[in-house]
Amino acid sequence: MVVIKLKNVTKEFKIRESVSLKEFVRNLFRFRTIDQRNIIKNCSIEFNKGDIVGVIGKNGVGKTTFLRLLCGILSPNSGRIKVNGKIAPLLSLGASFNDELTAAQNIELFSMLLDVKQKVDINRVFEMAQIDISLKNEKMKFFSSGMKAKIKFITSLLNDANILLLDEIFAVGDHAFQQKAKELILEHMLQKELVIMVSHDLDLVKNICNKILYIKEDGSYEYSNSIESTIKGYLDE
Repeated sequence: MVVIKLKNVTKEFKIRESVSLKEFVRNLFRFRTIDQRNIIKNCSIEFNKGDIVGVIGKNGVGKTTFLRLLCGILSPNSGRIKVNGKIAPLLSLGASFNDELTAAQNIELFSMLLDVKQKVDINRVFEMAQIDISLKNEKMKFFSSGMKAKIKFITSLLNDANILLLDEIFAVGDHAFQQKAKELILEHMLQKELVIMVSHDLDLVKNICNKILYIKEDGSYEYSNSIESTIKGYLDE
C-alpha cells in the first residue's frame, strides 16, 4: 500500500547574491541573472506501508526542505505529492509553542494542530519527558529549550497519525534522554504505517531503516533498499 507518492516533484530556490544598498539601487533597472538551485529534481518515489526510510546527504542539500514538502509546509515548483493519512512532523523541536501559555495549554494546542483525535495525557507527556509534573501549569517561557524540545517530541509521538517525519531529533536533551528517545522511536515506529527520518547517524540508519534516500547536492537522488552500498557511495563522494 502506497502511503506517500511523489510524481515528478521538483523544488528549487532562487539564489540572489548579497549586494550593498547602493549596488541594489544601481541594478534596479538592469537585467540580472538569478541563479536557481534545485533541492530535489524530478523526483518520483512511492513510500509504502511498513517502510522506515533514512534520509541522508550533506549539510545544506535540502533534507529538511524535503520533509517540509511532504507535510505541506512548502509546495513544489512542479509535480505532485499525494499523502494517504495523517502526518506527525517532528521538524523544529521547540517551535509551535506559545511562551505565554502554560506547558499544559501548549500540549493541548499542539495536539489540536496535529489533529489528534484522542486527548493527550499531559501527565504521561511529562513523565516520559522526564520533567517534574508540578511544572505543567507554569508558562512555557520558563522552560529551557531542551525541555521544550522534549515536550514536543513526546507529544508528537502520542497521537494517532499514521506517518511520522523525524528531523535529527536524536540530538534532543542530554545523553540519557537521547537513549530514551531512540527506544521510544523504535517502540512507536511499530505503530506507524510509515516513518521517514533525516539523520547523520549512519549506524542508526543501518540498524533500523529498510529503505534509504540519498539527496545529492545537484538535486538528484538515490532511493533503494541497498542501505550499505548507498551509504558507502555517500561517504566516498
